[in-house]
Amino acid sequence: MRFSFAILLPILIFLLGCSFVTQDQQITQKKDVSYPEKETTELFYDWEIEVIKDVKCDATANPQCKQDELKAIKDVFSKRFPAKEVIFDRYGEENDRFFINATLEAKEYLEKMNFFEDMVNLSFQYHLIIDDSNQKKPTSQEELLLCQFKRDCLKVYDSCCGCSPNVKAKAINRIYYNWWINKLNCEEILCTLEDMVHWTCFAEPDCINNLCILEEMEKT
Repeated sequence: MRFSFAILLPILIFLLGCSFVTQDQQITQKKDVSYPEKETTELFYDWEIEVIKDVKCDATANPQCKQDELKAIKDVFSKRFPAKEVIFDRYGEENDRFFINATLEAKEYLEKMNFFEDMVNLSFQYHLIIDDSNQKKPTSQEELLLCQFKRDCLKVYDSCCGCSPNVKAKAINRIYYNWWINKLNCEEILCTLEDMVHWTCFAEPDCINNLCILEEMEKT
């Protein structure tokens, strides 16, 4: 059976149109990420986020251009978050990155978004901010886990080298973080890369019934 090109052309256009609609829907769904609910109105900047960008301008012709380009990116980036959820800290020495202090909710929002369509070619590094003034030693294992809010809980490991098939992660209250790290005594430990790890390595800390626990992340 033979078909003329005039008959096939509308069918092909229709199929291509369906494909584009599907892609647009996927993009829309990816951008439609709600901001995490806040447990308290008080702002705690628990994370330093290092935003790294490969700046393309010719610094030999205009030494200021790298910082100008980075500033423009920083301004767009900051507007993606509710007011005061992120605050600018500083630029990197090479003007290829900037640092912001962020709430837990801002960090989680950025991780869910993964990237913004107008913020491509960025990479992020997350650094935990610990207030040394309120660090203490727990009086019991139960006290180690007590919490009031999600931000109270941090994920730590039973080993200096993080997760491995025989090492689990656990959640503890952040005020005992320094005590936990010092207890491990990891100054001269050499670590090797492990191919398999325990499921707790991919879990997220939360405060459930006033106890810090790890919750397994939903598979996407």
